[in-house]
Amino acid sequence: MKKVLLQFLLFCSVSYSVMTINGQATWNDVSALAQTKGIVVVPFYTKGAPHYEFTNYYGGDNSQAQQSCAIAFADFLNKLPQAEQQGYAAAIKKTPTVIATSEQLFHALRILQSGLQNKYWHANAILSYPQGNNTVQIAGLNSQQVNSAGDAAREHFNLLRTVIAPQETDATKQKAMLTALWLKFQKDPLKKKLLDTQTALLIEDTKQQTKYDDSYWGNGQNDVGTNHLGQMLMHLRDALQKNTPFETYLTSYKPKTLEEYKAFYTAVTNVQRNPQIPNPSSVTNAPALAVDQQQSWLSKKWNGAKTLLASGWNKLTTPIARFFGRTKTPDVKKELADLTKKLTNLASKLVN
Repeated sequence: MKKVLLQFLLFCSVSYSVMTINGQATWNDVSALAQTKGIVVVPFYTKGAPHYEFTNYYGGDNSQAQQSCAIAFADFLNKLPQAEQQGYAAAIKKTPTVIATSEQLFHALRILQSGLQNKYWHANAILSYPQGNNTVQIAGLNSQQVNSAGDAAREHFNLLRTVIAPQETDATKQKAMLTALWLKFQKDPLKKKLLDTQTALLIEDTKQQTKYDDSYWGNGQNDVGTNHLGQMLMHLRDALQKNTPFETYLTSYKPKTLEEYKAFYTAVTNVQRNPQIPNPSSVTNAPALAVDQQQSWLSKKWNGAKTLLASGWNKLTTPIARFFGRTKTPDVKKELADLTKKLTNLASKLVN
């Protein structure tokens, strides 16, 4: 019986390996691997869903909970270089008291890093957008209905994007986001919310975004994006846990690739789940397995088989994967992925 079940589990592993195109890992792969080690996976994106607070748009509504998370303008100003503080004070006489969202902080900081004319006026306008649904005069050019202060900030920046984008680098853009997140999570309840995730894998689940493919800040529609926002939040969480100084935090961000995450979670020792942290619906439906001491003989064989296949299977299946990548439609690929996940879930249940 053990031999039959083990053969079935090996078949599931093979199917799972073939699922990715040209052997490329996805965040689903990484999530499933992390969960086998007892690590919680926290996807965030949808308004009203758990951990929506981790998005840059949280704080834009007229609710008491979101208003309590506003960022003080004085804290923002103190994070600017001395020359920028002086320039801002000289150019702008009326500033907001608080800033509703980190989306506003992010775009304002991008503008201040640019050589844009009237950059202080544009930054201040973005930071001043109020909470709630408002008709706003964006950049003095057009008036439109927006859903939140974060939406207003994005639309405002989009009007300037063709001027600012050519001046930007990944480093300057990431510096702006890292600073915005630092300011956002310096006080409770948001600081506690982030720290409560402990060792959880955080993923901005933008694959459900249909208007555009955000594969830079999130996982993207193909689930192979960089997930910079999720990675930055984990970097910030680590800095808060260790009381890391701001400048060290700002200059030490090093994003990992999907393959690096797979290697990391393959090597990590199984961890006990903190019972006080809820286990949200994850990016995958793969159940977390028991800690190593509680694993059955078959469970250990299952993990060993996956590790063995992961190290050599991609090399063997590259020609097949390329063939499928050229000839299969997205719908067929999705059906294959769904079937593989179901088989993997069933196999995991059998060994527990």
